[in-house]
Amino acid sequence: MTLLMEMEVICSSLTIVRIIVTNKNVITINPAVPSLGKYGLSDRNYTARVTNYVVKDEILNKTLGEVGTGTTVYLPTQYKIKWWHSKAYKAWQMVRNHKMDSVKNALKEKRYK
Repeated sequence: MTLLMEMEVICSSLTIVRIIVTNKNVITINPAVPSLGKYGLSDRNYTARVTNYVVKDEILNKTLGEVGTGTTVYLPTQYKIKWWHSKAYKAWQMVRNHKMDSVKNALKEKRYK
């Protein structure tokens, strides 16, 4: 993926904490919301660039909310969730949207390389 060449790619909220400390550019994929305060940190002095790529309706973003650090780019949902689906089926679809195959397909759909 040429999109990812100039930046480190991460998927962990703990790694977001690490890049805040090191002030590095980064791309995240479906990240969880980091607990910066837990580590005595803030992103106020963070001057590098974070781009969060999130598949719509993936489980972490849907249940925990959007990561506040950087810019979030929403990618198309790969596994649809309908209002009539059961809670268990909705949860399964959100997990499926979190998986890397969904990310790859969503990036292709948006014509990222």
